[in-house]
Amino acid sequence: MPSLQHYAKIEHGKHGHLQRCLALQHHERLDGTGYPQGLKGDEICLEARIVAVADVIEAMSSHRPYRPSLGIDAALEEIESNRGKFYCPHAVDACLKLFREKNFSFDDNRSR
Repeated sequence: MPSLQHYAKIEHGKHGHLQRCLALQHHERLDGTGYPQGLKGDEICLEARIVAVADVIEAMSSHRPYRPSLGIDAALEEIESNRGKFYCPHAVDACLKLFREKNFSFDDNRSR
């Protein structure tokens, strides 16, 4: 895992604060069990709470060198079952709506 000093090197440009927030906080969880800082709830910036949900969906539904894709259904179940515990309820609801009501799917034919 990169050190906190690694994140300090992110450019200080127009969106530097947001970039640092996303890089540093997208593995944090609402209940404080995430990393690297163990932030809870509103201590995690909104953008990172949104990216955390997207990251779980992408990671679980993608093939990895160490395992095959777990599929989009498993990914959706993960965020749904941990809605409000690990993941922002509003971000989870938006993601579930996108996939289940709006029939979004990834273009690269990942297994569903």
